[in-house]
Amino acid sequence: MTHLPSAPNGFEWRQFSDVFVLKPLGWNERSKVDTMKEPSVDLHATSPETFSETDFFETGFTFQIIRNAGALYSANAEAVASAHLLPFLQERAKEDILLLNEKVQGEIVRVIARYVDRSPGLRPVTVHKFLAVNNTADSVHVFTFECSVETWDENWAKYGETILGNLCMRQDTPANEPIY
Repeated sequence: MTHLPSAPNGFEWRQFSDVFVLKPLGWNERSKVDTMKEPSVDLHATSPETFSETDFFETGFTFQIIRNAGALYSANAEAVASAHLLPFLQERAKEDILLLNEKVQGEIVRVIARYVDRSPGLRPVTVHKFLAVNNTADSVHVFTFECSVETWDENWAKYGETILGNLCMRQDTPANEPIY
């Protein structure tokens, strides 16, 4: 049984697969489990904007859960995480990579990357990725918060820090220790 703290004003706890997330009240959400791959890959997203598989949002929170990375990609979880993150960083100008660090806590490798995405035809967006990698469990959790560069400070303080600072990834993990 998981005992979560009370949700802050304006948020509610939602469980997606093996993760408990604070979702802002009124935000839209979508989930998809890709069962065409074995093992399956879960994708969950929430945003104040209306969105679909083909109509993306500018502001929102997304996460992917890749289980059994070795079976799915013939590589350990750390290699899968690197393969996920590297293309995002390689296509950025050096000045657009705002943060990159890695921290090992027990069997979990935590990687944080923040960068500016200046995709042609779109407004620049700040993207904050947090990857929790567990080679023993052979899993990768990829959490992404993003919004326009112009509204980053406000949205990060109001939503990003609250969502990422209160993730509960396992039933025995306290939800009050920031992991991003």
